[in-house]
Amino acid sequence: MYLDFIDNDHEDNFYHLIAKAGSSVGDSDRRALFYIIAGSYDLNSKVDALYDFEKCCINKSDWQERDDFSRGIAKLVTLAFNLYNGYECNPYDIFAGLDCLNRELAHRAIRVRFDY
Repeated sequence: MYLDFIDNDHEDNFYHLIAKAGSSVGDSDRRALFYIIAGSYDLNSKVDALYDFEKCCINKSDWQERDDFSRGIAKLVTLAFNLYNGYECNPYDIFAGLDCLNRELAHRAIRVRFDY
């Protein structure tokens, strides 16, 4: 599968997260989650608040209690969780609050999740 990364750091971060999780690129749920996290410096630096690598699952409540996520970054997290396991979100609310770079990251992550 071809993955269209934003830049080299995005690609490096993505493969690091996949390896850290002991996952494979073929795991479409984690692939989309890690694609979004790896594409955002803010999210990548706080990945442990978003994903529990020991339990192999997302931390749905922990990140919402933090005050160091901007509104746009919180929207990316919501989308990442939705692509991971169907976490409830409203696409209008997600995309309406994203800047150009994060909107592009979100579009690409949807393609990554659904392989098109």
